[in-house]
Amino acid sequence: LTVTVSDGENTSKEETIQVSVDKDTFVGSISYSSLKLYPNPAKEYFTIEGLDNSIVDVNIYDIAGNKVATYNNVSTERRYNIDFNSGVYLVIINNNNKSITRKLVIK
Repeated sequence: LTVTVSDGENTSKEETIQVSVDKDTFVGSISYSSLKLYPNPAKEYFTIEGLDNSIVDVNIYDIAGNKVATYNNVSTERRYNIDFNSGVYLVIINNNNKSITRKLVIK
């Protein structure tokens, strides 16, 4: 995945990151195909759907790899208010040493 980040003033930086996702990965009773993250792109909030009452931790990283938010012991559909800058983020949902990663674009 190659992402170009711009500060809006003719300065941009291109970063290449490797993201491996196995479509058959399961987190508790959550399957990769049933997990939904919306709206995407998002402005004020986003929702994670498809947790099926599994207890998970949600970590959000910016494109540089900095953790910008953590939500622990999440078990149901939840709306997350956005309090970080516009850009591309990785949302990593963890349970029992397994994870699912989704890309989230913040406008």
